[in-house]
Amino acid sequence: MVNALLINPIYIIGIGLGAAFLIGFFKKGKSFALLVMIAALAFMAFLSFNWLFAFLYSGQQPLEIFTAGFKPPFSINLRMGTEEAFFTFAVNLVGLLGGLYMLDKLKEKGNHAISVFVVLIMGLDGIIMTRDLFNLFVFLEIASIATAGLIALSSERKALGAGFKYMIATGLISGFLLIGIIFAYYFGGTLNIDTLTSANLPALKGGVYALFLIIIAMTLEMKPFPANGWAIDVYDAAPAGINSIISAASAAAAYYALSKILPMGGTLFMRFIAVAGLVSFIGSNLAGIKQNKAKRLLGYSSVGQIGLLMIILG
Repeated sequence: MVNALLINPIYIIGIGLGAAFLIGFFKKGKSFALLVMIAALAFMAFLSFNWLFAFLYSGQQPLEIFTAGFKPPFSINLRMGTEEAFFTFAVNLVGLLGGLYMLDKLKEKGNHAISVFVVLIMGLDGIIMTRDLFNLFVFLEIASIATAGLIALSSERKALGAGFKYMIATGLISGFLLIGIIFAYYFGGTLNIDTLTSANLPALKGGVYALFLIIIAMTLEMKPFPANGWAIDVYDAAPAGINSIISAASAAAAYYALSKILPMGGTLFMRFIAVAGLVSFIGSNLAGIKQNKAKRLLGYSSVGQIGLLMIILG
Protein backbone atom coordinates (compact mmCIF):
# COMPACT_ATOMS: atom_id res chain seq x y z
CA MET A 1 0.00 0.00 0.00
CA VAL A 2 1.40 3.38 -1.03
CA ASN A 3 0.66 6.57 0.88
CA ALA A 4 -1.44 8.88 -1.31
CA LEU A 5 0.89 11.79 -0.50
CA LEU A 6 3.92 9.99 -1.97
CA ILE A 7 4.86 10.70 -5.59
CA ASN A 8 5.83 7.74 -7.77
CA PRO A 9 9.66 7.41 -7.67
CA ILE A 10 9.82 7.03 -11.44
CA TYR A 11 9.42 10.80 -11.54
CA ILE A 12 12.99 11.05 -10.21
CA ILE A 13 14.09 9.66 -13.59
CA GLY A 14 11.38 11.55 -15.51
CA ILE A 15 12.19 14.94 -13.98
CA GLY A 16 15.92 14.46 -14.63
CA LEU A 17 15.37 13.53 -18.28
CA GLY A 18 12.73 16.20 -18.81
CA ALA A 19 14.89 18.94 -17.30
CA ALA A 20 17.91 17.91 -19.40
CA PHE A 21 15.88 18.03 -22.62
CA LEU A 22 14.23 21.33 -21.65
CA ILE A 23 17.60 22.95 -20.93
CA GLY A 24 18.80 21.86 -24.37
CA PHE A 25 16.11 23.95 -26.06
CA PHE A 26 17.40 27.22 -24.59
CA LYS A 27 20.68 28.00 -26.33
CA LYS A 28 21.16 31.46 -24.87
CA GLY A 29 19.10 31.54 -21.66
CA LYS A 30 21.82 30.36 -19.29
CA SER A 31 20.17 31.85 -16.20
CA PHE A 32 16.89 30.09 -17.00
CA ALA A 33 18.79 26.83 -17.63
CA LEU A 34 20.46 27.08 -14.23
CA LEU A 35 17.07 27.75 -12.63
CA VAL A 36 15.63 24.63 -14.29
CA MET A 37 18.64 22.58 -13.13
CA ILE A 38 18.36 23.72 -9.49
CA ALA A 39 14.58 23.21 -9.48
CA ALA A 40 14.91 19.71 -10.93
CA LEU A 41 17.66 18.64 -8.51
CA ALA A 42 15.77 20.11 -5.55
CA PHE A 43 12.58 18.27 -6.52
CA MET A 44 14.48 15.01 -7.01
CA ALA A 45 16.09 15.41 -3.57
CA PHE A 46 12.71 16.25 -1.99
CA LEU A 47 11.05 13.24 -3.60
CA SER A 48 13.78 10.90 -2.30
CA PHE A 49 13.62 12.44 1.19
CA ASN A 50 9.83 12.09 1.20
CA TRP A 51 10.13 8.36 0.55
CA LEU A 52 12.94 7.95 3.09
CA PHE A 53 10.83 9.68 5.74
CA ALA A 54 7.87 7.41 4.89
CA PHE A 55 9.99 4.28 5.24
CA LEU A 56 11.55 5.35 8.54
CA TYR A 57 8.54 6.87 10.30
CA SER A 58 5.34 5.81 8.50
CA GLY A 59 5.87 2.08 8.01
CA GLN A 60 5.82 2.38 4.22
CA GLN A 61 6.53 -0.88 2.37
CA PRO A 62 8.97 -1.08 -0.58
CA LEU A 63 7.43 -0.22 -3.93
CA GLU A 64 8.09 -2.12 -7.16
CA ILE A 65 7.66 0.01 -10.29
CA PHE A 66 6.98 -1.86 -13.55
CA THR A 67 7.29 -0.22 -16.95
CA ALA A 68 4.87 -0.60 -19.87
CA GLY A 69 2.27 -2.32 -17.67
CA PHE A 70 4.07 -5.68 -17.66
CA LYS A 71 6.11 -7.57 -15.07
CA PRO A 72 9.59 -9.06 -15.54
CA PRO A 73 10.89 -10.65 -17.70
CA PHE A 74 8.72 -8.62 -20.11
CA SER A 75 9.50 -5.24 -18.56
CA ILE A 76 12.19 -3.34 -16.72
CA ASN A 77 11.40 -2.69 -13.11
CA LEU A 78 12.62 -0.21 -10.55
CA ARG A 79 12.39 -0.47 -6.77
CA MET A 80 12.07 2.11 -4.06
CA GLY A 81 12.87 0.73 -0.61
CA THR A 82 14.61 2.12 2.45
CA GLU A 83 18.07 1.58 0.97
CA GLU A 84 17.12 3.06 -2.42
CA ALA A 85 15.50 6.07 -0.71
CA PHE A 86 18.61 6.67 1.40
CA PHE A 87 21.07 6.38 -1.48
CA THR A 88 19.01 8.41 -3.96
CA PHE A 89 18.54 11.13 -1.35
CA ALA A 90 22.29 11.20 -0.70
CA VAL A 91 23.05 11.37 -4.44
CA ASN A 92 20.43 14.04 -5.15
CA LEU A 93 21.48 16.15 -2.17
CA VAL A 94 25.15 16.01 -3.19
CA GLY A 95 24.08 16.81 -6.75
CA LEU A 96 22.07 19.82 -5.58
CA LEU A 97 24.89 21.16 -3.40
CA GLY A 98 27.45 20.47 -6.14
CA GLY A 99 25.28 22.27 -8.67
CA LEU A 100 24.94 25.30 -6.41
CA TYR A 101 28.70 25.35 -5.86
CA MET A 102 29.38 25.13 -9.61
CA LEU A 103 26.79 27.70 -10.76
CA ASP A 104 29.37 30.12 -12.16
CA LYS A 105 31.42 27.34 -13.79
CA LEU A 106 28.37 25.73 -15.41
CA LYS A 107 27.05 29.11 -16.58
CA GLU A 108 30.42 29.86 -18.16
CA LYS A 109 30.47 26.54 -20.02
CA GLY A 110 26.91 26.88 -21.29
CA ASN A 111 23.63 24.99 -21.40
CA HIS A 112 25.11 21.74 -22.70
CA ALA A 113 27.24 21.40 -19.55
CA ILE A 114 24.20 22.21 -17.38
CA SER A 115 22.15 19.55 -19.17
CA VAL A 116 24.92 16.94 -18.82
CA PHE A 117 25.16 17.66 -15.08
CA VAL A 118 21.45 16.87 -14.61
CA VAL A 119 21.80 13.72 -16.73
CA LEU A 120 24.67 12.53 -14.52
CA ILE A 121 22.59 12.77 -11.35
CA MET A 122 19.62 11.11 -13.08
CA GLY A 123 21.88 8.28 -14.26
CA LEU A 124 23.16 7.67 -10.72
CA ASP A 125 19.57 7.52 -9.44
CA GLY A 126 18.80 4.94 -12.13
CA ILE A 127 21.78 2.80 -11.11
CA ILE A 128 20.42 2.74 -7.56
CA MET A 129 16.76 2.01 -8.34
CA THR A 130 16.93 -0.44 -11.25
CA ARG A 131 16.40 -4.16 -10.70
CA ASP A 132 17.33 -5.11 -14.27
CA LEU A 133 20.87 -6.00 -15.33
CA PHE A 134 20.73 -4.47 -18.79
CA ASN A 135 19.07 -1.34 -17.43
CA LEU A 136 21.94 -1.16 -14.91
CA PHE A 137 24.39 -1.27 -17.82
CA VAL A 138 22.51 1.54 -19.60
CA PHE A 139 22.49 3.82 -16.55
CA LEU A 140 26.18 3.10 -15.90
CA GLU A 141 26.95 4.15 -19.48
CA ILE A 142 24.89 7.32 -19.10
CA ALA A 143 26.70 8.24 -15.88
CA SER A 144 30.15 7.40 -17.34
CA ILE A 145 29.67 9.48 -20.50
CA ALA A 146 28.26 12.40 -18.50
CA THR A 147 31.18 12.22 -16.05
CA ALA A 148 33.72 12.23 -18.89
CA GLY A 149 32.02 15.28 -20.38
CA LEU A 150 32.09 17.15 -17.09
CA ILE A 151 35.78 16.34 -16.55
CA ALA A 152 36.43 18.29 -19.74
CA LEU A 153 35.03 21.43 -18.08
CA SER A 154 38.52 22.02 -16.74
CA SER A 155 40.68 24.12 -19.06
CA GLU A 156 43.85 22.35 -17.95
CA ARG A 157 45.59 20.10 -20.46
CA LYS A 158 45.77 17.21 -17.98
CA ALA A 159 41.96 17.09 -17.91
CA LEU A 160 42.02 15.88 -21.52
CA GLY A 161 44.34 13.00 -20.64
CA ALA A 162 42.34 12.13 -17.52
CA GLY A 163 39.09 12.14 -19.48
CA PHE A 164 40.58 9.89 -22.15
CA LYS A 165 41.87 7.42 -19.54
CA TYR A 166 38.48 7.48 -17.85
CA MET A 167 36.70 6.64 -21.12
CA ILE A 168 39.12 3.77 -21.88
CA ALA A 169 38.76 2.33 -18.37
CA THR A 170 34.98 2.61 -18.24
CA GLY A 171 34.78 1.19 -21.77
CA LEU A 172 36.66 -1.94 -20.67
CA ILE A 173 34.49 -2.22 -17.56
CA SER A 174 31.33 -1.88 -19.67
CA GLY A 175 32.64 -4.58 -22.01
CA PHE A 176 33.13 -7.07 -19.16
CA LEU A 177 29.71 -6.19 -17.75
CA LEU A 178 27.87 -6.52 -21.05
CA ILE A 179 29.44 -9.92 -21.84
CA GLY A 180 28.55 -11.09 -18.33
CA ILE A 181 24.97 -9.88 -18.79
CA ILE A 182 24.68 -11.77 -22.09
CA PHE A 183 25.88 -14.99 -20.43
CA ALA A 184 23.59 -14.41 -17.42
CA TYR A 185 20.60 -14.07 -19.74
CA TYR A 186 21.65 -17.15 -21.73
CA PHE A 187 22.05 -19.38 -18.66
CA GLY A 188 19.39 -17.79 -16.40
CA GLY A 189 16.71 -16.88 -18.93
CA THR A 190 16.09 -13.43 -17.43
CA LEU A 191 17.76 -10.10 -16.72
CA ASN A 192 15.90 -9.42 -13.48
CA ILE A 193 18.34 -9.27 -10.55
CA ASP A 194 15.88 -10.70 -8.02
CA THR A 195 14.91 -13.62 -10.27
CA LEU A 196 18.55 -14.43 -11.01
CA THR A 197 19.33 -14.33 -7.28
CA SER A 198 16.60 -16.85 -6.48
CA ALA A 199 17.60 -19.00 -9.48
CA ASN A 200 21.00 -19.81 -7.85
CA LEU A 201 23.01 -18.89 -10.94
CA PRO A 202 26.32 -20.45 -9.69
CA ALA A 203 24.64 -23.87 -9.70
CA LEU A 204 23.70 -23.54 -13.38
CA LYS A 205 26.12 -24.74 -16.03
CA GLY A 206 28.24 -21.75 -17.05
CA GLY A 207 26.44 -19.43 -14.65
CA VAL A 208 29.54 -18.89 -12.53
CA TYR A 209 31.38 -17.42 -15.54
CA ALA A 210 28.60 -14.90 -16.08
CA LEU A 211 28.73 -13.90 -12.43
CA PHE A 212 32.51 -13.65 -12.52
CA LEU A 213 32.41 -11.13 -15.39
CA ILE A 214 29.59 -9.09 -13.83
CA ILE A 215 31.14 -8.92 -10.37
CA ILE A 216 34.62 -8.17 -11.75
CA ALA A 217 33.12 -5.28 -13.73
CA MET A 218 31.24 -3.90 -10.72
CA THR A 219 34.35 -4.31 -8.53
CA LEU A 220 36.39 -2.29 -11.02
CA GLU A 221 33.67 0.38 -10.87
CA MET A 222 34.71 0.82 -7.22
CA LYS A 223 38.18 1.90 -8.49
CA PRO A 224 40.11 -0.54 -6.26
CA PHE A 225 43.83 -0.20 -5.61
CA PRO A 226 46.13 -0.78 -7.50
CA ALA A 227 43.96 -0.69 -10.67
CA ASN A 228 42.91 2.90 -10.09
CA GLY A 229 45.60 5.16 -11.53
CA TRP A 230 43.08 6.45 -14.09
CA ALA A 231 40.65 7.33 -11.30
CA ILE A 232 43.28 9.25 -9.31
CA ASP A 233 44.11 11.25 -12.45
CA VAL A 234 40.42 12.12 -12.73
CA TYR A 235 40.35 13.40 -9.14
CA ASP A 236 43.43 15.48 -9.88
CA ALA A 237 42.21 16.98 -13.16
CA ALA A 238 38.47 17.43 -12.67
CA PRO A 239 36.95 20.69 -11.36
CA ALA A 240 36.42 20.75 -7.59
CA GLY A 241 32.63 20.40 -7.80
CA ILE A 242 32.89 17.36 -10.06
CA ASN A 243 35.36 15.79 -7.61
CA SER A 244 32.68 15.91 -4.93
CA ILE A 245 30.17 14.22 -7.22
CA ILE A 246 32.63 11.45 -8.16
CA SER A 247 33.88 10.80 -4.62
CA ALA A 248 30.46 10.92 -2.96
CA ALA A 249 27.55 10.43 -5.36
CA SER A 250 29.11 8.20 -8.05
CA ALA A 251 30.88 6.03 -5.48
CA ALA A 252 27.67 5.62 -3.46
CA ALA A 253 25.68 4.54 -6.53
CA ALA A 254 28.36 2.06 -7.64
CA TYR A 255 28.63 0.62 -4.12
CA TYR A 256 24.89 0.05 -3.86
CA ALA A 257 24.87 -1.54 -7.33
CA LEU A 258 27.58 -3.97 -6.18
CA SER A 259 25.55 -4.79 -3.06
CA LYS A 260 22.57 -5.67 -5.31
CA ILE A 261 24.64 -7.87 -7.61
CA LEU A 262 26.65 -9.75 -4.98
CA PRO A 263 23.77 -11.91 -3.61
CA MET A 264 23.41 -13.44 -7.10
CA GLY A 265 26.63 -15.36 -6.39
CA GLY A 266 25.68 -16.48 -2.87
CA THR A 267 28.78 -16.79 -0.70
CA LEU A 268 31.00 -17.64 -3.69
CA PHE A 269 32.34 -14.13 -4.28
CA MET A 270 32.08 -12.73 -0.75
CA ARG A 271 35.69 -13.52 0.17
CA PHE A 272 36.93 -12.06 -3.11
CA ILE A 273 35.14 -8.75 -2.42
CA ALA A 274 36.46 -8.65 1.15
CA VAL A 275 40.07 -9.27 0.05
CA ALA A 276 39.80 -6.72 -2.77
CA GLY A 277 38.46 -4.19 -0.28
CA LEU A 278 41.25 -4.92 2.21
CA VAL A 279 43.98 -4.50 -0.43
CA SER A 280 42.34 -1.30 -1.65
CA PHE A 281 41.96 0.15 1.86
CA ILE A 282 45.56 -0.52 2.92
CA GLY A 283 47.16 0.28 -0.43
CA SER A 284 45.24 3.54 -0.99
CA ASN A 285 45.99 4.88 2.48
CA LEU A 286 49.69 4.05 2.16
CA ALA A 287 49.83 5.71 -1.26
CA GLY A 288 47.91 8.71 0.09
CA ILE A 289 50.54 9.34 2.77
CA LYS A 290 53.08 10.25 0.07
CA GLN A 291 50.83 12.72 -1.75
CA ASN A 292 51.49 16.46 -1.68
CA LYS A 293 48.53 17.42 -3.90
CA ALA A 294 45.18 17.87 -2.16
CA LYS A 295 43.09 16.47 -5.03
CA ARG A 296 45.16 13.29 -5.37
CA LEU A 297 45.03 12.85 -1.60
CA LEU A 298 41.23 13.18 -1.80
CA GLY A 299 41.23 10.52 -4.49
CA TYR A 300 43.25 8.00 -2.50
CA SER A 301 41.22 8.75 0.63
CA SER A 302 37.92 8.18 -1.19
CA VAL A 303 39.14 4.91 -2.71
CA GLY A 304 40.38 3.78 0.71
CA GLN A 305 37.01 4.44 2.34
CA ILE A 306 35.21 2.55 -0.41
CA GLY A 307 37.64 -0.32 0.18
CA LEU A 308 36.62 -0.34 3.85
CA LEU A 309 32.95 -0.57 2.82
CA MET A 310 33.81 -3.43 0.44
CA ILE A 311 35.35 -5.34 3.37
CA ILE A 312 32.09 -4.94 5.30
CA LEU A 313 30.00 -5.95 2.28
CA GLY A 314 32.15 -9.03 1.69
